[in-house]
Amino acid sequence: MSGEQASNKRVLWFCLFTAIAILASFSSRAFTTWGAMTPTGSGIGGDGLKVSEASEPFFLKVTSATGPAARAGILAGDQIDVHSSQRLVMGSSPRNTFEHVTVIRSGRALQITIAPEVPVLNWNELARYLADAWILVFSTLIAWRGKRWPGSTPLALILSVGALTDALIRSVWPSWQITLVAHALGGLPWTFALLAAFFAEFGHPLSKARLLWTRIAYATCMLSGLAIVAHFLAYVLIWVPMNVQTQEFQIFELAITSPALPTIICGILAAQAAGASEGQRIGWVTASYGFYWAAWILAGQAGPLVGGEDATWVWRTLNVTHIFVPLGLTYAALQRRLFDVGFIINRAAVFTVVSTIVIGSFVLLEWALGKWFEDVSHATSIMLNAALALMLGLSMRLLHHRVDGFVDSVFFRKRNENERALRRFAREVSLMTDRTVMLERTKTVILEHSEISAVDITMIEALDLNDAAVLAMRTWHEPAELARYRTSIVGEYAFPLEVHGNLSGALVCGQKRNEEAYAPDEIDAIKELSHGVGLALWTLDSAGNRNNELANIYCELRAIRGMLSSPKSA
Repeated sequence: MSGEQASNKRVLWFCLFTAIAILASFSSRAFTTWGAMTPTGSGIGGDGLKVSEASEPFFLKVTSATGPAARAGILAGDQIDVHSSQRLVMGSSPRNTFEHVTVIRSGRALQITIAPEVPVLNWNELARYLADAWILVFSTLIAWRGKRWPGSTPLALILSVGALTDALIRSVWPSWQITLVAHALGGLPWTFALLAAFFAEFGHPLSKARLLWTRIAYATCMLSGLAIVAHFLAYVLIWVPMNVQTQEFQIFELAITSPALPTIICGILAAQAAGASEGQRIGWVTASYGFYWAAWILAGQAGPLVGGEDATWVWRTLNVTHIFVPLGLTYAALQRRLFDVGFIINRAAVFTVVSTIVIGSFVLLEWALGKWFEDVSHATSIMLNAALALMLGLSMRLLHHRVDGFVDSVFFRKRNENERALRRFAREVSLMTDRTVMLERTKTVILEHSEISAVDITMIEALDLNDAAVLAMRTWHEPAELARYRTSIVGEYAFPLEVHGNLSGALVCGQKRNEEAYAPDEIDAIKELSHGVGLALWTLDSAGNRNNELANIYCELRAIRGMLSSPKSA
């Protein structure tokens, strides 16, 4: 496995881990008692409490109490000891637990228990999780089936890191200590720093302006990280309330968002310095993140100023604007055809048909049992369902193969015909006896049966054996995605022409006319064809060598016969 393939595999494993984290975060927010998706109350959460700073540094003043807090007997004007309530300070608590708080009322300390309330999902939280899931799907597609270009793997990593940090922050954790660590890790400016490094990889050498703004971005990332660490240390050591919207909170929000502007400027400069194709990709990445970051900065400054329900709506609007990140990136991906769209449609169609058959089989069985076998026992019904499940499980592979073939024949007939034509010629080419005709015919067949714009065959004599792409083909005996290497070969893919591990040349294919990524089956078909061409070249060279050897032997025999038949000298 090459280094790039290993890197993609690690990113895919990271995407899987992020998917689990997002699912766990959503479950904790949606199905835990004090998750943020509760309709009652505002400000900190669904316990019905609204609080503000009190005159004492370790207390919060209750401005209003509704829902669970009101039923527990908490009144407006009460003061709550922040030491006693994880929920008030961190905004999280375990599922179905009672919140025990210390309330100061008229100089008396009262121990009050707030009973839990069943949560209800709300639209703005769902929009935020939908955006994270969408971003994760996008990053997975880039790492798995994306069109290869120098920034594809780093971009997939950046997107998945952003989704993971969001999941860490938005999860409901079982203790305040774990919550602190998760919020600190999730709040660190990983995405800013990775994007600044990502933008610096394009348009070399870096101009002085780009170098300056990249350093500014790194410096503000460090400032943001220090602000987050200081904020959490202040809570742990000094017991400063974390979620109260004060002037200090505004300064903290401004500090943690400080890398946004220099990172956006780095993206704009990188888009201008890069080539046309790469510049458009970088521009869409910058614009998609820039819109959300602008809303984030405005919300962080406007929320504490407006206060009350208006502040709640400011933060809800921010959650919704997060969806513009995957929306913009998806539009760019479809416009620039970064994915093999046909492959995605194929997999979606196959999954839909197979799922429909499986679910429909169980529905049909239940209907038949209720319609024709009304007297069947519960145990018999379970046995029949188990037998159906076993039968479907054993035949799933065959079912999937049949459905896959059907979908291909209906929706992708031309694509399959082209693939079959390439594989058929891969067998025919090994029998050709004219080297020049064979090479020209190979180019013609590939151009006729694919969307590839240009095909060239370069023999080993014209290749630099120390070229990165050539070295990769000689080492791994696999097609080389040329965008991954610093190579002098111009094109999209280079397929090795080899037999028995000996490289005799390279079949170089350019970009596709429709600008789509190469499909996996298309790569396999051309790889098989290149192997056939390599075998044919080896056969012709071997035949030529044998013919030369036979000619030499024939000449030597003629010379010997001439010597034997000549009269002896006196």
